[in-house]
Amino acid sequence: MAETVSIHFQEGFSGETVELWRGEERVGRWLLQTRMQIGLAHIETITVEPGERLRVTLPGTGALTSFVAPDANGAHVILVNHDGHELRVKTTEDEPGYL
Repeated sequence: MAETVSIHFQEGFSGETVELWRGEERVGRWLLQTRMQIGLAHIETITVEPGERLRVTLPGTGALTSFVAPDANGAHVILVNHDGHELRVKTTEDEPGYL
């Protein structure tokens, strides 16, 4: 059964192009800029099938890539942060709050 996943692109984005892939299908491409006051650049909600993996890439950075599979135990929020050298991705059950 398909699940809804919320991807939160948070800290460290400063005008990079970011792509989101579901399997071999690109489901989004954005130019992201973190809003420093709230620590958020963009939120995207998509539907994934059980076992599907998501891939986040920064194509203009020498192919920084991170893979994530939504957690079957209820963690359907994915947090993505960029520290300049790598993408840090983690799943959580809790929807973050932004000011």
